[in-house]
Amino acid sequence: MTELNLVVWGEGEPVILVHGSMSWGTKAFAEQKPLSDKYRLILIDRRGYGGSPFTARADFEQDAQDIVDLLEGGAHLVGHSYGAIACLVAAGMQPDKVRSLTVIEPPALGLVRGNPAVEQFIQRIEHACTLSDPIEFFFNFIAHPENEPRPEVNFTEDEIAAIRTAMHERPPWEAEIKLDVLAAAPFPKLVVSGGRLHLPEPMRKLPPALAFIAACDLLTERLGAQRAIFDKAAHRPQKEMAALFNMRLRAFLEDASAKV
Repeated sequence: MTELNLVVWGEGEPVILVHGSMSWGTKAFAEQKPLSDKYRLILIDRRGYGGSPFTARADFEQDAQDIVDLLEGGAHLVGHSYGAIACLVAAGMQPDKVRSLTVIEPPALGLVRGNPAVEQFIQRIEHACTLSDPIEFFFNFIAHPENEPRPEVNFTEDEIAAIRTAMHERPPWEAEIKLDVLAAAPFPKLVVSGGRLHLPEPMRKLPPALAFIAACDLLTERLGAQRAIFDKAAHRPQKEMAALFNMRLRAFLEDASAKV
């Protein structure tokens, strides 16, 4: 049994989906429900998010252990953003129980330190974490340009609670990702990112975008992973280009299942 709040859709091979910061299971992966026609989708609310227990500090290591506790006879892992870091750590802990690994724009910034865009992104996150107001934190965290008016956003209580959890999250660049273990593991890997071609060119060159691309490039190379880039999506291709994302993920899962 787990303390975590889980939402389960469908029957079949288990696919564990792990959300990122300022989110929860169904908020991050609602558009993936069509995949439940063939797979048992297990949407996790990480500690401090959604319906899962409160935690004073969300931590990818605890998240990884929670994922490992759910692997049982084996499962596919799909993680978005901070949740992808947790999946990478979990897969390194129990590679024999992972059937496939899909990571969507993981902030694996510790692997690409020294890159100017990465360092700027880290500085922005560190600055955001000094703020006490959740709304100020949110707009600083997402790197909303200071010289542009902020959009009118009416946050729900659940969204404010998720933002508050993110304000005290362990920095993802502290994660020790076992690249050699993951590269040697036989399960297929897929690295997903947004191409951001729908955005003005200056926005495509902001530090967060460049940092995510750098991390995805390194993981693709070091893990011998497949790569999927969704041109007209940014950080959330599973939501922004859901139909095409689902087609690509379904094909990946089917191919991985055939190799088991």
